[in-house]
Amino acid sequence: MVGYDILNELKRARDAGKLTHRVEISVIAYWETLTPLTKPLPADYDYENSSVTFFPIGRCYAHTLADPACTEVNQGQLKSYQGWTTGEGRYYKGSMFIGEYYNVSSLKSLPVVFTKIMAADIPWYYQTGTRHFHYMHTPTKLYGTWTINQYLMAALLWNVNLDSTKFIDNYFDLYYPTTKQTTRKFYEQLEFATANIKALKHNVDTKPWGYNLASRLLKGDLFSLDHLKYEETHPQLNDAPDVVEMMDAMDLAKQYLDQSFVDCKDLIEQQRLLEDKQRFDYGYSMYRYIFHMIRTSMFHKAGDTAMAKREFKIVEKYADQLKNMVDVVSVASEDADSPNGFEAAQSVAVFEEFKKLYDPQ
Repeated sequence: MVGYDILNELKRARDAGKLTHRVEISVIAYWETLTPLTKPLPADYDYENSSVTFFPIGRCYAHTLADPACTEVNQGQLKSYQGWTTGEGRYYKGSMFIGEYYNVSSLKSLPVVFTKIMAADIPWYYQTGTRHFHYMHTPTKLYGTWTINQYLMAALLWNVNLDSTKFIDNYFDLYYPTTKQTTRKFYEQLEFATANIKALKHNVDTKPWGYNLASRLLKGDLFSLDHLKYEETHPQLNDAPDVVEMMDAMDLAKQYLDQSFVDCKDLIEQQRLLEDKQRFDYGYSMYRYIFHMIRTSMFHKAGDTAMAKREFKIVEKYADQLKNMVDVVSVASEDADSPNGFEAAQSVAVFEEFKKLYDPQ
């Protein structure tokens, strides 16, 4: 109804000759307003000059938004989206805009790969009535591993019927001509390692209160989700890469990237690999930092002081590495940037608490 009032004021300004160009507005469906309308809109609502932007910020990326196996996270947001777009008896019949969160602020431009999610979700959004799309906090420099995300997304937005498999094949043929086999394996491992990034680094919208790992490091259950356990598990529903699986995949990705440098025979390709490595090194140090923070937390809660001290020494090693990483975390927008990689971990307070306990100086 706020949108309705604004649209009416714009119409009055046009009718009075005070406004001579078209102005469109978009009403935001986000957190508290994610659920669809429960009352009809006025009959004269200006659909032509307005849209609704649906922001699925609490979703997971280990599953597509429509995946029925993601009952723990995505199904709730899917229900809301369908209430805006395809549900019978819905009250909104206008244009839909998707505001995705591939680089949601807490991710801080980590080297996340979304080829599988984009290839499935973007055509599905179109099939269900959405016609406009963007994502939050787009990196604007030092893409590295983000290059493939930008390239595929642009192509899919131009043609939702794109054969994404062939398109990606062509990308590796052209962009990494002498290392395409090992570099593609690097990307495959990186995509697996980052698929469950929302649960690991940001949060996911679960009932009743949602889930955020960092807030549970000192107190609380780290592994209350089916989506995220420490050891590899495979529940029938809500299966996603677990902590140990993610770390193993990051190690494999590192091995494949190292091999690509050995095999590379092209100087331009070498520069591309070096930019990939710069962003991957940031991700690798962040993942190891989070991994050993988790292990410190586990030993801390078990009362095992000796092992907690051992783990925290490793945490400090990766914290020092992250403090020296500056350029790679200043590539997007104010909300998504940080002074350095350590600040980007967003667990400084917990780190300081563990330091008091396990490395007082």
